[in-house]
Amino acid sequence: MNGEVFKNIEDKIKLQLSYDLNCDPTDFSREENVITRAVMHEKRRVFTDKDIFFRMATFGKNTVISADEELHPWLEEWVQDKSGIWLFEQHNFYELERKLRVYGHKMALTHHMFMPEPRFLNITTDLKIRWLEQKDIAEYYGRKEFPNALCDRFYPKRPDVLAVAALDGDKMMGMAGCSADAPDMWQIGIDVLPEYRGRGIAKTLVSLLRDETFRRGAIPYYGTSLSNLGSWKTALACGFVPAWIEVESKEDEERPADIAERFSRTRLLYGDDVMKYFSACRVAVFGVGGVGGYVVEALARSGIGAIDLIDNDRVCESNINRQIIATGRTIGEYKVDAAKERIRDINPECRVGAYKLFYLPETQDEIDFGRYDYVVDAIDTVTGKLTIIENAKKAGVPVISAMGAGNKLDPAAFEAADIYDTTICPLAKVMRRECRKRGIDSLKVVYSREEPSWPLEDAEPDDPNRRSTPGSTAFVPSSAGLVIAGEIINDLAAKAAKKE
Repeated sequence: MNGEVFKNIEDKIKLQLSYDLNCDPTDFSREENVITRAVMHEKRRVFTDKDIFFRMATFGKNTVISADEELHPWLEEWVQDKSGIWLFEQHNFYELERKLRVYGHKMALTHHMFMPEPRFLNITTDLKIRWLEQKDIAEYYGRKEFPNALCDRFYPKRPDVLAVAALDGDKMMGMAGCSADAPDMWQIGIDVLPEYRGRGIAKTLVSLLRDETFRRGAIPYYGTSLSNLGSWKTALACGFVPAWIEVESKEDEERPADIAERFSRTRLLYGDDVMKYFSACRVAVFGVGGVGGYVVEALARSGIGAIDLIDNDRVCESNINRQIIATGRTIGEYKVDAAKERIRDINPECRVGAYKLFYLPETQDEIDFGRYDYVVDAIDTVTGKLTIIENAKKAGVPVISAMGAGNKLDPAAFEAADIYDTTICPLAKVMRRECRKRGIDSLKVVYSREEPSWPLEDAEPDDPNRRSTPGSTAFVPSSAGLVIAGEIINDLAAKAAKKE
């Protein structure tokens, strides 16, 4: 046997994991966490033929994460200011699980992996031993006694290559087997029948298989779960030491197979062709607050295929009384991120763009209006509203603008109208004047016919662009948002009907 197999075992394992996680072997030794694009490297360990969506590993310093690129923006914030070794703690896994479920995935098992010390154990035993080569293993597939020692069937890309069993007469008391997860990395699994446990059989079989794997020029390695203390003791007793931890995601079997079923009741009113049109539409929503948040909610629940969110604000405590995205959990999050996660939970197939942007003339070039089927103005500043409206008009894209919803108590007072047909609303009065100045001859808006109420006490403005803080309720901004969404959906449905 060539002693080369004993050399640089950890480096060889890191090289293999660099194929698995699409990184450089040195990335596992960095101070900072590393995020890479998930790829199916030809030299990876093959545990599934499905595309990799999320996987991460640590050797006890930083963490390397390989994931679908759509996850990267969230992951970059998630790992910020976190030590890599703590990413595997339960509270962080909880956040990760919630995010993965938005994409139809969930956390799989966490694997605590052991590498061998670079030496032979050379144990002796009085047990009756039987060695099984790859050709001898097939007859044991499907036997419930050995779920860890052998795979459930033969897998050409990670075959069971060697096993060793301990016999009591003709009866197998236990078996250790190893699969060639990579050509030079063989993973060992062990099973001992319940009535034979506590006799040192596991230690003997694993030690024998470990040494034989070395003799055949491969690196034996061992994996177990956090709470399987018996398995940990076996690993430590057989010359293995803790080396790395890895975890991946798997598809969530509880996810509805047919996303279209989520919109089946809407389809009863609009029909298949219109629903297909909705799924091909892209809508931009400027302002994801009390009004805009409900617009987004209704668009997502109506099957709109792509929604772009434009807002630079974060969720705060005073938003909770009226904004659908505001909860104790989302406080401090960017509103566009909270809304994006909510949309993906409603419709994982919706394509969501999140722009952390305060929209004004100075930032208008960052948004291409020509790509939209409809534009929603749900922001507060008059300058920003006018910029949105002018750019939508120039691009020939339908636009709808929200007028004032603050200091109102009647949710039934909202209606859609042209800006020049509005009355009562103070914001609408300003917008009529400014639209005339700019030659805007028509504009669909949603406004309230209710006379504004006045707050019972003054409050410090929570927005530097406001002179005072308006009062608000849970039921007024939401009503305005739903009326706007209704206008959009019905306008798009009418447009789809004309295309037929």
